[in-house]
Amino acid sequence: MSEKSNLDLLRTVAVTFVVAAHTLTAKGIDSWHGIHILGIAPFGVYLFFVHTSLVLMWSLERRPNPLDFYIRRVFRIYPLAIVAILTAAATHAPVAEIASGTFRAVPATAYNIIMNCLLLNGILGHAGVIHGVTWSLSPEIFMYVLLPGFFFYAHSVRKIWPLLLIWTLVVLLDRRIFPPDTGNVFGVLIPDFLSGIIAYVGFMRRRPVLPSWVLLPLLGVLLSLFLLVRIPTFRTDWFACLILGVLLPGIKQFQAKLPARITHNIATYSYGIYLFHTFTIVLGMYVLRSQPLALQLAVELLPLAVIVFISYHAIEKPMINFGARIAARLAHERGLPSAKTLDTLEPAP
Repeated sequence: MSEKSNLDLLRTVAVTFVVAAHTLTAKGIDSWHGIHILGIAPFGVYLFFVHTSLVLMWSLERRPNPLDFYIRRVFRIYPLAIVAILTAAATHAPVAEIASGTFRAVPATAYNIIMNCLLLNGILGHAGVIHGVTWSLSPEIFMYVLLPGFFFYAHSVRKIWPLLLIWTLVVLLDRRIFPPDTGNVFGVLIPDFLSGIIAYVGFMRRRPVLPSWVLLPLLGVLLSLFLLVRIPTFRTDWFACLILGVLLPGIKQFQAKLPARITHNIATYSYGIYLFHTFTIVLGMYVLRSQPLALQLAVELLPLAVIVFISYHAIEKPMINFGARIAARLAHERGLPSAKTLDTLEPAP
């Protein structure tokens, strides 16, 4: 797909923001000139939301079957997340939360483990998050229920203004129902996903005119907007994601081969990076706290590269293929044409 190089870059930047913010926080660097460093991590997650909803619109375009979509999503998201959650529960690794710059664990009760493995801890009940980064998967699961409906509407209408109107109504409704800065997944994060759907329609309707080098400065500006601008009754991630969703289709794809290869590889393994980086941060920054920074970073990053490579080829990719085979078999039984999934475009945060 022609849009792929910029999406790989977007995903690379997003996961880099998350890893960098958590690493700096573990080193005790929680602010810089009054800027809350840890805030960079959720911004990276919000970029994931835009990316995910956009590429899933393309996936549904290739195969507009909700059952097929749900089957593939289950085998794409759950297996590796469950492995990471059970690892955190079994080892009692301090990867559940960051409080006062310190990574901490939470008690792993049977109920807690079940709710976390189902990725429902943010939707049903109030089970503590055993593995902190999985908080973002609950809103994804919730949005998967809605995305096919949004796809059929967006694909048939093919106009941006109705989606902008829906985005505005959802924002106003969120402010009416939920208090500021809440993490309620039933409404508050929907505008970020809607921005990806707006980008999907934009790609259908517009030719890119902006040079490819615009994307990185744009992400820098949006990060500054998110970190520096405070609006009492609105979340700045809504506006940052909306701007990205509107402008992304107008940016030409970058063509440099080496950067494209690097960002493609990082994007391919980004789900594993997202899920396992806090474990290796504990190794590098806590176990080796008194060692030189170079050694700490090496112990954080080198094992992470090995872990994500093995987990991708031993768990993630085989489960993706298994889900695709199940979906294809059901499609064949129902007399539907088969289609190849966008495996390299669809990883979730």
